[in-house]
Amino acid sequence: MKSNHFQLILLCISLIAITFSCEKADLQKSTTNDTVKITSRGIDDCSECPNNDDCCCRLTYTGTPEITLKICGTTDGDAITCQADQDGCETIDGLSHSQFTLGPNDQIELFCMLMVRGFYIANLTSGTVNLQLTCQTGSISPQVLNISIPAFSRKYYQTNDECEVEECGH
Repeated sequence: MKSNHFQLILLCISLIAITFSCEKADLQKSTTNDTVKITSRGIDDCSECPNNDDCCCRLTYTGTPEITLKICGTTDGDAITCQADQDGCETIDGLSHSQFTLGPNDQIELFCMLMVRGFYIANLTSGTVNLQLTCQTGSISPQVLNISIPAFSRKYYQTNDECEVEECGH
C-alpha cells in the first residue's frame, strides 16, 4: 500500500512539473515588423570614425534629382566587406556603403578612410553625377575635388598620408 501511495504522489508531481514547464506556443510565434528598416551604418560626425587616424571624407551633391551611389573600401559602412583591384591605385579593401541616396533633402554622405588606401565610388544612376569630394573634413582649408561619374560606372581614388585625395587607375 505504501508503494502505491508513493507511486501516485510521484506521478502527480511529475504531471504538475510537466504542465508548468511547457512553454506557451503563443509566446514563440514570430510577428512581422514592417516599421523597422535596416539602415546604413554610416557616420553622422567625423568623431564616429572607428580609428583615431582615419581620414573623414565627405561627398556633397547639389543637384536636384535623387541619385544612388555606392562606396567601397571604407573603415565604416554597413558591415559588408568589399574589395577591388585597380592598377595604379592603393589597396581597395574594407567595408561598403551599399546603395545610398543623395538629393535635395540629403546632400552629404560622410565616410571614413585609412590613410594611403584606395576606394571607389560607383554611380548607380542612369545619368552622370557631379559631386564634391574631400577627405580632409574638419580641416581649415581642405582639399576639395570636383568629380564627375558617368552613369552606371565607377571612379577610383586614393588617399595619401595627409588625407589628400587623387584619382587613380584611369
